[in-house]
Amino acid sequence: MIKKPLILIFLFAIFTVSAPLPVYAEQVVNYDFMRVTDYDTAIYNQKDGLGFLFYLPYSYYVKVLEHQGEYAHVECYDHSLTPTIDGYVLISKLSECASPTVSPFLTQKITTIKTTTLYSNPECTFTERLIFPDRELGYYGKADIVNGEQVFFVCYLGQTGYVKESTISPFIVTDHPTPVNPIAQAPTTETPRQTTSDYKTLKIAILISLLLAGIIGAFAVIKRKTASNTAVSVFDELDS
Repeated sequence: MIKKPLILIFLFAIFTVSAPLPVYAEQVVNYDFMRVTDYDTAIYNQKDGLGFLFYLPYSYYVKVLEHQGEYAHVECYDHSLTPTIDGYVLISKLSECASPTVSPFLTQKITTIKTTTLYSNPECTFTERLIFPDRELGYYGKADIVNGEQVFFVCYLGQTGYVKESTISPFIVTDHPTPVNPIAQAPTTETPRQTTSDYKTLKIAILISLLLAGIIGAFAVIKRKTASNTAVSVFDELDS
């Protein structure tokens, strides 16, 4: 007769194989967006840091289209006054993050206070056009200081260029509503999760071990039974 512990071993083996695998939700992180975490993150219109445009606004985001060596090809802005613009940013100047859920791009309007020159270059040496007072411009970001005066990169009626601070009504660029917190950045390394294949392998190993234990147990029972039968026949002979 098979002993009770051996029966329990086989029942446990059957339950282990038939039990459903535990399901773990995978951590889904979308790295299409990266964040600007300082005030001197420049965007260029050409690869390798050529064709400086302006400095991206602190705490806002860019949408990464492609990684190209040290640079990321990105898009940013999406507003009636600041249409989407693409360019190149040093990857080392951006921070990885999950996809933002609220206003990833800056929306900022600025107003001319007098007739303003729109320049085609950040040095403000080439005139593009004149813009009259009380006109709304779309604001992209700061450029460099020229002759002691701050210059801004803007858009007016679909045309981008540079204007000087003295021709613009004072304004404040507010930070993104989601605070910049380096501690909350996505980790570069993550503890590996146990996957379904890991559990399948574990189940197979357990099953093989239990079956081997069952076979050994069954063999031991059969051996004891054979030995018992042999002993009875010897006593029978002695009694006869």
